[in-house]
Amino acid sequence: MKSSLSFRISLYTVLTVGGLSVLFTWQIIHHEVAAIKRMYDAKVENLASSYAAAMQADIYDYRVHKIRDSVISLFEDHEVVSVMVMDGETKVIYAKGEHNVSRGELAPLAFVRDSFAEIQAKTHRHYDRLYANVLILKPNGLPVGSVMVGLTLEHESRYILDSARNTIAFGLIIVTAALFTSMFLANSICRQITKLEKTALKIKAGDLSARVPDLASKEFSLLGEAFNDTAAKLSATILDTDELRQRLHLILKHIPDHIIVCDSNGGIISTNRADDHYEFVSYYYPGDSENQFNRTFEIAKETGKVAEFEYLCFDTHWYATRILPMSDNTEDQHYIVIKSDISSYKNFAELESLYAQLEESMEETRLAAQAKEQFLANMSHEIRTPMNSIIGFSDLLVDSKLDEQQQEWVSIIQYNGENLIRLVNQILDVSKIRSGTLELKPTVFTLKKNLKLVVASFMPACAQKGLELNFDMDASLPKTVEMDAGVLHQIMVNLIGNATKFTQEGGISVAAKKVTQAGNERLQIIVSDTGCGIPQSKQEEVFSPFTQADDSLARNHEGAGLGLSIAKSLVDFAGGSIAFDSVEGKGSTFYVELPYERVAVEKKLQGHSAVVASAKNVSVPKEFKSLRIIAAEDNSYNQKLLKIMMRRLGCKIEMVMNGEELVERLNDTVVDLILMDINMPKMDGLEATRKIRAGEVLPENKSAKIIALSAAARLEDTNECYEAGMDGFLSKPFKYEEMVEVLNIVMTSDSAKDSLRTA
Repeated sequence: MKSSLSFRISLYTVLTVGGLSVLFTWQIIHHEVAAIKRMYDAKVENLASSYAAAMQADIYDYRVHKIRDSVISLFEDHEVVSVMVMDGETKVIYAKGEHNVSRGELAPLAFVRDSFAEIQAKTHRHYDRLYANVLILKPNGLPVGSVMVGLTLEHESRYILDSARNTIAFGLIIVTAALFTSMFLANSICRQITKLEKTALKIKAGDLSARVPDLASKEFSLLGEAFNDTAAKLSATILDTDELRQRLHLILKHIPDHIIVCDSNGGIISTNRADDHYEFVSYYYPGDSENQFNRTFEIAKETGKVAEFEYLCFDTHWYATRILPMSDNTEDQHYIVIKSDISSYKNFAELESLYAQLEESMEETRLAAQAKEQFLANMSHEIRTPMNSIIGFSDLLVDSKLDEQQQEWVSIIQYNGENLIRLVNQILDVSKIRSGTLELKPTVFTLKKNLKLVVASFMPACAQKGLELNFDMDASLPKTVEMDAGVLHQIMVNLIGNATKFTQEGGISVAAKKVTQAGNERLQIIVSDTGCGIPQSKQEEVFSPFTQADDSLARNHEGAGLGLSIAKSLVDFAGGSIAFDSVEGKGSTFYVELPYERVAVEKKLQGHSAVVASAKNVSVPKEFKSLRIIAAEDNSYNQKLLKIMMRRLGCKIEMVMNGEELVERLNDTVVDLILMDINMPKMDGLEATRKIRAGEVLPENKSAKIIALSAAARLEDTNECYEAGMDGFLSKPFKYEEMVEVLNIVMTSDSAKDSLRTA
């Protein structure tokens, strides 16, 4: 039978305090007894010694009457019960009282000399008496006599008994106080514990709302709060568990699969179907399927792993059965049988075939897109090659002696040729965007230099229309950034070109600023113009391809309507944003934000900026006249154009038809500059460049400057040229001013290819 906590606390407290009290009492009694004994020992020693010293002369002279008087005076002390005085030969001179010991048993305890300088008295207890014997000596050490004094121990025993009684009484008082204190403490604690117990019993009985009331002490109050919190969480958990159980029951009830829990003999324990009435699982498998189930069930039992099979029921439905062991306890093993209708999935082979056809179609689409892009690139190349001669020679004609009418005709040729090239570039961009072949290629480059060159490329067109072109860059922008320079270039070209086309008077301003979005720095490009603006009704369609704000039959502005659409697609592709404000008749402002990475440490610049002519009259360094130049170009018209341009520079140039002839010639002649066409018969420009950089020519020619002259205008074509080892890139068609600008950069910089890109 279990005892109560209150009883145990009281019992343990009383036992502990009682034990300590007994020990304490015993120590006190022991101490008191020892003290009383020491007191009596000292008393009898002092009596014997003092009387022996006083009677020394009387004993020596044998004055019996004086000895008798001294002995009688000793008996005035009621505790003295025996006195014996003896001479030096141990004969009794005078004796009074009881003597329970013989003279031989009691050795001398003290020695009294004439000087009384040394007394060493000791006592001897015999039954209920305490004796002290003092030996009196002459100065020469001979005995004179002795005095023996005996005291009764009745008073000593009484003192000891009184002391023990008082000590025991004190101990009982302590034990009693401890008992009452422990009972009070136990009752105080147990009252609070009882409240906890009652609440726990209520919760155990199902009353989840029961809570512990406020308790007196701080510690039990905290315990009660913790208990209440636990009870509240338990209540919530039980409610959640009940809700989860109900939800699980509904799920199992409405799940299309048939789920059965069975024992190792196949006997049904429970199922998720309310209408199940079979005793064994095998009853759910008619015909041959029963044998399949039994075999699969045995496999699951033997292996302890999941076993499954499929069967066709009545030639109408396919079913799949999985048998899962629930535990590793083979003695009381249960199994879960899941029976699923898989009729709708048996046509998987057909679906797989359709998927293969879909993949094949997607591959054909991808190849078609690549073929389309390659076709457009080839067409661009084929168009650019003759256009190089057209624009190049027309540009030369402008500076020749022509009359006013001829100058107008040549300007028309230039203008339409540039529009044709711009249209070809836009079609290529649209093709790459729509085919998904456009890729971001972040490079490290000098931001301000790239932006200024792009803006400068529009100075001739703006000057021809009498427009001002301004550029401003925020000083907080980093000097060097990492982003896709080609995408940035194309976006700005389309936006500034669009502003130039729709502005007849006033000017265009381009600004570059730093903005912060979600803690990340972004480059903001703002292009503003004073052009015709965009009507409110057309602003929603401004980024749609092949759409212009002025779509009347007599349009004032030419173009395919691709510029803003391409800019929008490139901005989205680069993870940026584009927006605009426009007022009809007052102008438009376009805002572009693009992400970039700030380059804290100067890296080798990888980006390539646009190479353009900023003015008609360009300066040509005198040292260009001494350059030894060779050009690899298979088009005769382009050869003539290069010869004329070099003649204007004051340079001599040698021509070869392909890369093979170029490599052979470089083994005989030392040159300073190589103008390299890319697409040539026998050996193209890329392979020829690699051979030159590999040292398959004269050692002096291995480090010669190489400028690519290519009708390919894609960014990947430009990068391929730089990877092959070229120092500059000039896209056909190009003008004389652009050629001079490229030569200035390539011939005056050790890392010219780090600041060049297609014009």
